[in-house]
Amino acid sequence: MTQSDRRQVSALIYQQHRLQLGTWSLRCPGFPHVSLCQYIMGYEGLPVLLLAEIAEHSQHLSADARCSFLVAAADPSLQAPRVTWLAEALRLPEAQIPGNAWRYYQYFPEMQGYHASLNFHFWMLRPLQGRWIGGFGRALWLDWQVLDGVPAVAREQSYLERWGGLSTPWGQLVGVDPWGMDFSADALHRHQFLQPATTVAALEQALEIFFAENS
Repeated sequence: MTQSDRRQVSALIYQQHRLQLGTWSLRCPGFPHVSLCQYIMGYEGLPVLLLAEIAEHSQHLSADARCSFLVAAADPSLQAPRVTWLAEALRLPEAQIPGNAWRYYQYFPEMQGYHASLNFHFWMLRPLQGRWIGGFGRALWLDWQVLDGVPAVAREQSYLERWGGLSTPWGQLVGVDPWGMDFSADALHRHQFLQPATTVAALEQALEIFFAENS
């Protein structure tokens, strides 16, 4: 596993906002149940999902936290980059809900209020070991490493206060991370940085340059 592979895995996980979640079926014990879920990368550097308590996958995870999830590039080719993680699912601790909920609703505003009024719950996925497919002949096992994550909630909020109201060809800014930034109009649009911005100074410089050129 090279540093380039690690960066590609990190960039892919932050770039995509839908994953395929595999859980253990209760109706048919021993069989996997696969569902499609939307997610954000949370402030702890882990995928965060908002799931209905009555949904099959929620009931499965409550009974057995072991799961897997697949994140793949939006490309129909079998050579498209993708990673499958064996993982453990945990209900998000109460102390971590406010910040992560704020970020989740920036990406999926239509879900606003579901947590409070419709018996939805926030979950996080803790990856353990993954299988990375980086192209033809590039298949590797990897252990999870803590990724360079999103800025602290107060810092990200300050970025959105400063730049979120600006009009761009892709809509308004909804989220920032070391690998790029996300915009929303009718759909989410990703702007990937050419180089990861893993320090506050580098990230703010990338934002300054982008909005000077595109707003």
